Amino acid sequence: MKFLTLQILVLVLSVIMYSCAPKVVTTVSKSYPTLSFNDNVAVYSLQENKPAQSEVIGVVKVSDSGFTIKCNYETVIEKAKLEARKMGGNALKIINHKKPDLISTCHRIEAEVLVCNETVLFPNITAKNISDSITVQNINSDLNYATFHIYRLSGMGMAVSYDLHLGDSSICRVKNN
Repeated sequence: MKFLTLQILVLVLSVIMYSCAPKVVTTVSKSYPTLSFNDNVAVYSLQENKPAQSEVIGVVKVSDSGFTIKCNYETVIEKAKLEARKMGGNALKIINHKKPDLISTCHRIEAEVLVCNETVLFPNITAKNISDSITVQNINSDLNYATFHIYRLSGMGMAVSYDLHLGDSSICRVKNN
């Protein structure tokens, strides 16, 4: 009897935990090798055209599962990027975006997963441009830490602090001075 009760409890807890996450459905038409978690995935909005030299390898839909929490636009895009990396895609073209409304409090998107040439994704970035934009300052060579400056636009977001992540690790808490 205790074993049956334990099984039911595990089942109920797993249903509750999975119902809080956005629902992700993928359709893969062509598979490529999986990309690393830190590889960049470009996102093209509804208003932008996808690159002419891109190949559609699938579709990803991120939607509400009923009791979904943490389904703001950034989280939904990150879920779609994760699925694109799993398929081997390096770009997303959003083809449908439903904003929160009376039916759902979540952002819901549908996006094509694309494979593009790196020069198509980042046409203005060259090694010379990157080296020209980096300024190296040697303040004190005895220090064993780095100074990292983070800039963001003004607005309501200035009152919000957040964790800065590198891969799976939280580096620090970012807040206004």
